Amino acid sequence: AERLGAAVYHQPMNDGIDFPTGHPLYAGMLPPHNAVIREKLSAYDVAFIAGCHAFMPHHYTPGPAVPDGLAIVQVDEDPAEIGRNFAVRHGLTGDLSETLWALAGHLDGLVPDARERIERLGARHAEERAKVEEAAKAAYGASPMDPAAAAHAVASGLPHGTVVVEEAITAGLKLREVLRQDLPRSYVHTVGGGLGWGIGAAIGTRMGDPDRPVVAVLGDGCAMFGLQGLWSAARYEIPVAFVVMNNGEYRTLKNTLDQSGGSSAKHGEYVGMDLAPPALDWQSAARLFGIDAVRAGSAAELRDAVAGVKALDAPLLIEAPITGHGDDA
Repeated sequence: AERLGAAVYHQPMNDGIDFPTGHPLYAGMLPPHNAVIREKLSAYDVAFIAGCHAFMPHHYTPGPAVPDGLAIVQVDEDPAEIGRNFAVRHGLTGDLSETLWALAGHLDGLVPDARERIERLGARHAEERAKVEEAAKAAYGASPMDPAAAAHAVASGLPHGTVVVEEAITAGLKLREVLRQDLPRSYVHTVGGGLGWGIGAAIGTRMGDPDRPVVAVLGDGCAMFGLQGLWSAARYEIPVAFVVMNNGEYRTLKNTLDQSGGSSAKHGEYVGMDLAPPALDWQSAARLFGIDAVRAGSAAELRDAVAGVKALDAPLLIEAPITGHGDDA
């Protein structure tokens, strides 16, 4: 990327971070909608895809993700991935790391204005990130928190080197916008749409890498699918912080129905998508399984609670009440 002065995107709903998110060339995650992906890619002549499912949407929008005229070069370790979902101009199969190093060596000096491009893109990306962070900080307040403010509070409170296990769905999209990570193996997610894996994955991540703090950021609906995993964390004394973004609903499903324009959206009736009333008592649920719990009364309290995870010697659940679908202006 630096040899070319090229912008770098993560694939939609990327399941790991393999490029530093504070780098001047980092442009963020491609949104999981064909129409938005197409709009982003229309600014480019060539897209280089390295070992990922580049343009996989989670919600249907009319039209393809790839704009007309975009030349695609793809490299992957799996030959079945080359040209699987879109036509490629050139396809390469081989070890990803070795191939990228070899390609980088051949690019020296081929783009004379690469340094200028890095500076120009870096300034643009820094401005975009600053706007997102300023908006999130402006939304700080008491619980229930604005989801963007809660996400920013988590991101700003993380001790350096923390591994984030993210199963927060709609709040997770806000977290991705403000999360700054520069170490490999610092972010765990799944590309697919299954729910309930986050608690167990966080426990396994901490057991597999015991020298790094682990923070699981979970939607309340997601956590309900794997709640019994809290007992395992208590039983084996795994010091993981479980941050539950509690909006009392399956908001992503409501958003999907809104986008489809069906009767639920028209009448404001979303059957089976609310987790209240009665409201879930997350502190009692945690203590049922033998885990201490705290409730963040504001974004600032949430940030401070996350900042303390490095000193944990036992699991902790942090409840973060956030506004929901019906609270949108």
